[in-house]
Amino acid sequence: MYGYKKSVSEDIKAGENGGLKVHYVNAAVTYDNLGPWEGDPITSAAIVPQEDVDGVVIFAQAGGYGRIVAAGKIEF
Repeated sequence: MYGYKKSVSEDIKAGENGGLKVHYVNAAVTYDNLGPWEGDPITSAAIVPQEDVDGVVIFAQAGGYGRIVAAGKIEF
């Protein structure tokens, strides 16, 4: 489960983009692994991120690293 913010601006402090301000849209700012899913309907409790987020998205991937087989989003 990823917590995301619709809009995030960051000052880049070092590297080739040092001194620039970058604007991100729908940036993932938190992550929590909810464990394996076998494809059957489940009910599960998840802790809402404590950080200031605009919503969460959940992805189910085949084999943990394969194609995305299901996804959902909840906006706050």
